[in-house]
Amino acid sequence: MFLLVYALLRGNSVGWASSESISLLAGAASLMCAFLVIEARSSHPMLPLGLFRNHAFTGVQIAAFSVSATLFALALYLTLYLQEFLGEGPLVAGEHFFALTGVLFVSAQCPPAGFPAFPRASRSALVGTHRTRTHSHVRLSQTDKWTALIPGLIVAGAGSGIVIR
Repeated sequence: MFLLVYALLRGNSVGWASSESISLLAGAASLMCAFLVIEARSSHPMLPLGLFRNHAFTGVQIAAFSVSATLFALALYLTLYLQEFLGEGPLVAGEHFFALTGVLFVSAQCPPAGFPAFPRASRSALVGTHRTRTHSHVRLSQTDKWTALIPGLIVAGAGSGIVIR
C-alpha cells in the first residue's frame, strides 16, 4: 500500500509514464499479488479470501469502500473549498463538518436506519444501483456562504449513516 500511495502522490510531479511511476506501480501490484498468494495459502490468514465467495459479504465490502472513498473525497475537496476559496481557518473549516458528522452519527444510531428497517425495499434500491432519470448538480462559487453546503452535508451524513449501520 505504501508503494501505491507513494506512486499516486509522485505521479503528477514526475509524470505517469516515467520509470519511477511505472516501477512504483509495478512494485505495488507485485506486492499485492504476493499478499493474495500468501493469504490464500496461510492456515490463519488476515483476510480469508473465501469470504468473497459470499455475494452479500462482497456487496457490503464494495458499498463500504464506496462510501469511505466518497466521504474522504468530500472531506478533502470541501476542506479546500472552505479554506482556499472562502478563507476559513482550519479549525472553523472543521467545525463546518459538524452537520455531516452529527447527522451521520444520529442516522447510524436510530432504529429506522439500516437495511433491517426496510424489509420490503429491493436490495438494488437500498444500495443505489437502480437507475434514475435525472441528476441535479449544485455548483458553488467563491461568493457563496458556507451555509450553502449544509443541505448536501445533511444528505451525505444521513446516507452514510444508513449504509454504515
